[in-house]
Amino acid sequence: MDRPFLIAMGATSVLTAGVAMGAYLYGIRNSDETTARTFAFATLVVSQLLLSLGCRSMTRPLWHASVRSSLMLPGVVLGTILVQLCVHRNETLAGIKKTTTLGWGQCAALFALAAVPRLVMELGKAIGAGWSTSQSSGLPKGSAEGAL
Repeated sequence: MDRPFLIAMGATSVLTAGVAMGAYLYGIRNSDETTARTFAFATLVVSQLLLSLGCRSMTRPLWHASVRSSLMLPGVVLGTILVQLCVHRNETLAGIKKTTTLGWGQCAALFALAAVPRLVMELGKAIGAGWSTSQSSGLPKGSAEGAL
């Protein structure tokens, strides 16, 4: 493990924990403990799913990755997010998971909050020192053609 990898992992961990804790604190201030735990859980799960999309490269932003490199991953992530949404919208499933049901607005806000770590990491890749593109290939300097 090299230093850039450890820094990226640390930053990702802090961002993910921060948004989950923020969701929990918002829930505990505006509702009860069960709702706060539901907010934190939903945020953490969706955040981790979104992070899985961009961890194939430490230097190339998600929008520059080859779609052909992993066709199933976006489908699995989307399917899992839909299951998560069903759990939080269905009273029976929420009861099994010991969470509360959430409104559409709450789900949208939590999902947007959960996207923050992924967005920050992707923007960091895009503006980072390693992302200077060459005029000829449009790939980062030093990257291998066809990687990813």
